[in-house]
Amino acid sequence: MRDGRNIYKAQKLIKVKVKYDDRIREIEINGDFFLHPEESIADLERMLVGVETNKEKIRQKVKEFLSSGVEAFGFDAETMSEAIIGAIKVD
Repeated sequence: MRDGRNIYKAQKLIKVKVKYDDRIREIEINGDFFLHPEESIADLERMLVGVETNKEKIRQKVKEFLSSGVEAFGFDAETMSEAIIGAIKVD
């Protein structure tokens, strides 16, 4: 299992810590962005655990999360996906 970290500057700062192999095993996302409801970042983290470390699979999960009625301030699906992908060394 590998450890990855990324600090990504979008409209707001996104910090990602991840443990992964061919799949995301653990992930922690924080920063100075806002979500409503506030606790929904934990929902995104849960959705990402088990996802293949593949750019498209990660993007798909983030888009699915944001289309579930969560309001995000300071990032969109693409910037959150890039922050996560940057923590995972994928081609």
